Amino acid sequence: AAVVWDYRHRQLVKAGDALMRAEAREDVLAAVSRIQEAATATHDSGHADIVAATEWVEGEFQDAIDGKPDRRTKYPMPCHQFSQVLGDIHDNELIVVAARPSVGKTSFVLQMLTENVRAGHNVAIIPTEMEAKDVIRQLASQVAQVNLQDLASEFPDKLRKAKEVATKIRESKRLRIFDKCTNLSAIEASVRSVKGWADLVIIDQLAQIRNAAGSRYQSLTDTCYAMVALKKVLGKPLILGHQLSRPGQGTNP
Repeated sequence: AAVVWDYRHRQLVKAGDALMRAEAREDVLAAVSRIQEAATATHDSGHADIVAATEWVEGEFQDAIDGKPDRRTKYPMPCHQFSQVLGDIHDNELIVVAARPSVGKTSFVLQMLTENVRAGHNVAIIPTEMEAKDVIRQLASQVAQVNLQDLASEFPDKLRKAKEVATKIRESKRLRIFDKCTNLSAIEASVRSVKGWADLVIIDQLAQIRNAAGSRYQSLTDTCYAMVALKKVLGKPLILGHQLSRPGQGTNP
């Protein structure tokens, strides 16, 4: 299977280069470029299901040649610039948003949540650090552009807008905010409970999740494996916020 994949991969890249040189129309060029990148990434990662990966790439490639549109559901990034650089989110993807403390990880995933609700998707979020009421408060402040660190200086109309937004968030049929939870089994049950309804699930933050493992390292390892399994069960994008080690802790992120 690996030999077949190597051959098909080379053929795909070669055919894509030929199309590029032939100056095909721009939408086909963009699709071919995307598929070539996906083929190379899958090839380099040593994809376990080589045959399935090959068939998917070949199908996508043929659609590009035939001028067929990308049929995958797209979930927007927080802003257009991110989508241009990283591409949209698609079904069955596992995405980790990781950074050092206090640089805006939670704000980023909440912006992702807002954009997808606006796009008509059902979104569930399971916080492991904040209570549900605090998630609503931060979401409302982002939408109303209110500074939570200095509420006394905000104009009354902005504060009123933040309260109105918070009410809409609580009443939204497209958003489910779970109570704070750090237990892995309970989080797994919560994700399974929204299967079939949720188009996208966010868990923030990964490092706070605890299970029966002894060391913190083993606990995080087991949690990561559990997230991969959950993503497969869900069949939809699973977004994980994760805090990298603080400087001086002596552990690499």
